[in-house]
Amino acid sequence: MTALFWRGVVLAQLVLALVAAWYAAPILSRAWQLEQWLVAAISAVVFIAVIQLTFAAGTLLVAAAYEEPSTLASGSLLSSSARRLRVACSEAAVFAVCQCLMAMEPWLSMTHSAAPRGKLRPVLLLHGVLCNRAVWWLLRRRLVAAGFGPVRAVNLEPAHASIDLLAIQARQAIVALSAEVSAVPVVVVAHSMGGLVARAALSAMDQEIDTPPVAQVITLGTPHRGSETARLCRGAACRQMRIGSSWLAALNLERPHRRVTAMTSIYSIDDNLVVPRASARLPGSQALAVTGIGHFGLLWSRQVAKLVIQQLESTAPSVARVSQ
Repeated sequence: MTALFWRGVVLAQLVLALVAAWYAAPILSRAWQLEQWLVAAISAVVFIAVIQLTFAAGTLLVAAAYEEPSTLASGSLLSSSARRLRVACSEAAVFAVCQCLMAMEPWLSMTHSAAPRGKLRPVLLLHGVLCNRAVWWLLRRRLVAAGFGPVRAVNLEPAHASIDLLAIQARQAIVALSAEVSAVPVVVVAHSMGGLVARAALSAMDQEIDTPPVAQVITLGTPHRGSETARLCRGAACRQMRIGSSWLAALNLERPHRRVTAMTSIYSIDDNLVVPRASARLPGSQALAVTGIGHFGLLWSRQVAKLVIQQLESTAPSVARVSQ
């Protein structure tokens, strides 16, 4: 389970932070003339913040090295650097929260959300690589508050499995949710690798006769044409997401899915994990760009949530619920 992995990551950071605070507190408490326990707490928090900021800033710098000329020409070097600093800080905070949430899976209530009274507007949420459904904690609540439901988030396991294997799980989730709402077309919202999982599942469903239709697919920061950062992780899914992989080439050569009414790709020109950023634009789909938001920030941004809801409102079916 990815939850076990993230529990280990969170625990390791806490241990390192406590060790650093243990050695730093006596020295800093004398310098700052504060209580030693207070200095230790501050030191631990700062240490964890530095770890998160180092990851966010490092990946953002890697992504900046592959930036498109149009991105570099969008503003002066100073304003671009200031924007990247804001993105790094916000992404560090969001990623830290996501780590804690993923570590608490399955204790978080992520499986059930009742359909809104009077109508059915089913949504399925698919997460990215090395993540679990807990990353949808905030966006799921925003969708429910906007009147969508039932909203389901599933865990795609195991973490290092091939996208084809995860696509089987996604197909099963689509079929199950469709059956739950009496064959009302389902909307799929997918983050990062989840978008490729959704597309692979739809490709398999196109070959079947009795599978349900999908009203819409919305991808958030999905590397449709691969990402250079996929070389930094291990596993079948990461290999498939690398630029130039034969798996991606075959997927992108396929015709538009006949069971999908609409496809939308939402991406950030400041994404720190999809490199190059243009890879997050799916050819043949509606592409919506945002700025000042990192890869995990797409899941927590109010602006992105509004875009998702607008897209769902424009295409998602709304079917009256029949009382039993």
